Amino acid sequence: MSSSSPSQICLAVARGSTYALEAVPPPHGKPFPRGGGSSSSGRLAKRPLRPSRQPRFSLGWLGPRRPADRDQRATIPPVTVALRHWREDDAAALHTAAMTTPNLLLQLGGADLQTTAACLDFIKRFFVMDRSDIQNFAIAANGEAVGNVGLSNIERAHDTGWTYYWVAAQHQRQGLATRGLTTLAHWAFHDVGLFRLELGHRVNNPTSCAVATRAGFAAEGVERSKLRYGDQRFDVELHARLATDPAPDLSVLPYHLN
Repeated sequence: MSSSSPSQICLAVARGSTYALEAVPPPHGKPFPRGGGSSSSGRLAKRPLRPSRQPRFSLGWLGPRRPADRDQRATIPPVTVALRHWREDDAAALHTAAMTTPNLLLQLGGADLQTTAACLDFIKRFFVMDRSDIQNFAIAANGEAVGNVGLSNIERAHDTGWTYYWVAAQHQRQGLATRGLTTLAHWAFHDVGLFRLELGHRVNNPTSCAVATRAGFAAEGVERSKLRYGDQRFDVELHARLATDPAPDLSVLPYHLN
């Protein structure tokens, strides 16, 4: 592993992204507040359900997109997608994602993911943590972990949280990030009992903006020069979704997150 401290790595995970999304720490400057609302096991405590339009559920099937002809439709196998906990046997998939997805290592705080063994250590330390204030879940396509969606900065005093996501390069542009984020929000509102979820992206990243918007996260404003990569600083657009906002017209992936 790199010399980054666990708190730095956790913050980097919270800054992980699909299409270079940055999950920016909230204004209060406490990226992972501890305590409040957790059970003795460290799992997130449930709150009463809040009224919201229920999205429809599906089996997570993603077929070929606009096939040119019937023969092409017959030869491309369907993909079953679900949201689940990370497992130790996902190390090889994480290694593939790290080696093939531009900027993913940067987004994960410069973590050492150069070998499968290093990826296994990363999963053990940061993806399967038993903490009440941060949760990471694998986006699994046909059982293989191809991305991540997460919830951090869980603040029980106000029932708020910060969301983030990334998808491996070879699985992008299939709607996985949008459906993963939609499912995470449904779980956070209805199972965890949060009321407001936030996320942020660089203003020069329209793809991340589209993912957030399709998942029902409305743009709320721009934070100037929020991020710095090397010598360059970037403005960040903040998005948020409330439990009382209309749910997007998207199917929720199957999930077992509790």
